[in-house]
Amino acid sequence: MNNFNFFSGIAFFTTFLITTNLEAQMYDHAIGLRGGAGINFTYKKFFDGNNAFEAIVGWYTGRDDHLGLGLLYERHEEISELHPLHWYWAAGGFVTLVNSTGIGLMGGAGLDISFNRLPINISIDLLPRIQIAGSNRFIEFGGGLAVRYILN
Repeated sequence: MNNFNFFSGIAFFTTFLITTNLEAQMYDHAIGLRGGAGINFTYKKFFDGNNAFEAIVGWYTGRDDHLGLGLLYERHEEISELHPLHWYWAAGGFVTLVNSTGIGLMGGAGLDISFNRLPINISIDLLPRIQIAGSNRFIEFGGGLAVRYILN
């Protein structure tokens, strides 16, 4: 992943938080796009208060271009001093297909926010992954910026 893109995403996210009148909107599920090590579709579903699953499907670029399918368990916690900003940790797995095939583990942490007057959710994260079996084993320290439309 290009460091400029990652740091540009952090700058955008921070500027957006500072210049927007924020109020939290709780949601059950949202769908959107995630940038980082490629262009991905993301779907997040909360199933129990602060617990969610996130599915990520997309075309990854970098070491070898491949189709990736990932599923994460996420635990969200409010940052009371910066309401309505939440932080979360995540753990899960992925499968790579097309140019390389394999399975691996991923996990990380990030920041997440939604808005009361807009059906939008934004998150930024660090999401390292390690491919443990397959045609090309690797360790990758990536991250991304996701923008989702809240469906409920």
